[in-house]
Amino acid sequence: MNPRRLALFLAVVDHGTVTAAAEAVRLAQPALSRQLKSLQAELKIKLFEPSGQRLVLTPGGRAFIPIARRLVQQEIEAVRAVEVLRSGGVRRLACVATGASIRGFIARYIAAAGRSIPLITTRAAGHYALEPELDRGADFIVTPVAPSGRLEQELIGVVGVRACVPARHAWEGRDEIGVAELAGQTLLVPPPHTVSRQLVDQVLATYDVVPADIIECEDGATIQALAAAGHGIGMSTEHREYGTWACELTTPDGAPMPTMGLWMAWLRGHYAEDLLREIAAGMRPFAAHRSYRPGLT
Repeated sequence: MNPRRLALFLAVVDHGTVTAAAEAVRLAQPALSRQLKSLQAELKIKLFEPSGQRLVLTPGGRAFIPIARRLVQQEIEAVRAVEVLRSGGVRRLACVATGASIRGFIARYIAAAGRSIPLITTRAAGHYALEPELDRGADFIVTPVAPSGRLEQELIGVVGVRACVPARHAWEGRDEIGVAELAGQTLLVPPPHTVSRQLVDQVLATYDVVPADIIECEDGATIQALAAAGHGIGMSTEHREYGTWACELTTPDGAPMPTMGLWMAWLRGHYAEDLLREIAAGMRPFAAHRSYRPGLT
């Protein structure tokens, strides 16, 4: 099968229409349509069928998506492996992670490691959108969502939610606060589709804590900024910023607070698997530095 045609098929799947896909891959729409027809003839499977002014996937087309992604990824892997053989070493790796992980410790690790590791580029994606990026060319991901069994993985850290307050707040300087003290406060929280928000909701529900208000914010750095500006208590798993003070949460019954893991994961059989394990080991102290002892950055 022609890898280029497979990539074009996936572009249509990912962008929703032939027009949008053609624009994304910088190919004329008639040329893209011809490539799709050639792929269908090659496979002897009808991948799309017309529905009004659009093409929709057939059941066979939907079933072919993971196969196509795997084949495209294998072709990418093969090209990169040949480059490694030709150059004698891995020169570049692509990482996809949450913005919080990139800001919090991945970029710090890259800066500290210097030229001892390959050039690592990063791109941000949502918590539950990370694993599919491995089928789109990412070499590895760093994720707060436990990876599926199809991946190789290394646990690099465990983090929990802290309460972040501005300078001169009544809680500044305290090592910890009780969960009950969040009652009646305005809480600045991540959106519901994040693991960190699920931790916050779990704590509030378990101990019947009712805040005065809950303000959702997509960006963790902005949550810190809003807390620093005095708009509420920042519920965050990120490094403290902008002069905020971070307090560890404790429970009245002494039960451990819920935490989330941080994993580095990649597809099995990756050409640079040994190097990826070395990178995971090197990154672990930087993720661990996010230990949520009060006041630590």
